[in-house]
Amino acid sequence: MTLRIHNTDRRLASFALVVEDRVRESDETRAVGRVFALRIAAGETAERDYALEPERRGPIGFSGVRLSTRFPFGLFVKSVQLDAHKEALVFPAILPVSGAAAEAGRSSDGDDARTRKRGGVLLAGLREYAPGDGLRRVSWRQSIRRGALFVGEAEEEQVAEVEVELPRLVGSAEANESIFEGHVVRAASEVVHHLDAGLRVALRTPHDRFDADSGRLHRAALLRHLALIEPGVPADPASSERDAR
Repeated sequence: MTLRIHNTDRRLASFALVVEDRVRESDETRAVGRVFALRIAAGETAERDYALEPERRGPIGFSGVRLSTRFPFGLFVKSVQLDAHKEALVFPAILPVSGAAAEAGRSSDGDDARTRKRGGVLLAGLREYAPGDGLRRVSWRQSIRRGALFVGEAEEEQVAEVEVELPRLVGSAEANESIFEGHVVRAASEVVHHLDAGLRVALRTPHDRFDADSGRLHRAALLRHLALIEPGVPADPASSERDAR
């Protein structure tokens, strides 16, 4: 996290500033990061970083910062609380994927779908080069062997799809909380793994189903849903009907 500290005074520098970034928890606030700036000249801006490791996924509410200093004599602490409310969303942890989940989307002969891509199409055969053909489709090895330019015939590519499922848990939410959190991390990790592998990814949860898609926006939508989901079964019948479809 980066805190940007600006000294609005046009004449005097600020010294020995301690800035605490704080978040809201129930009716209280607590510090999640602290930075120090020895000197900020008049009218200047300083940036200081701290590492934030959230304790849980989901919304996190920043309440503002606490600014303090012992300058000039170091005997007394002067401080002020500055409100700066901001909401952020913590995605689930992303871990390496292995085993059967890592193999999803591969063809039966073990070839990864990525190895069959070339310029966004599959190469079905060769033909002689024609004006307007892109040079990226030229098969240089065959062209050198035959003494003329040959290009690969293109056919539509079918990108592999995979569905990641977050299982429904039966029982009390308290008893299943740790198990459910493990399932959420696994699902999020598989989503990222398959999207990075170039696959179209669908997500099925106890509440909803997202159709297979790819891209940055789809990734953000799936991770956002997994960041906010809670254990337990949906209360309304419409959700169950949506699951069945």
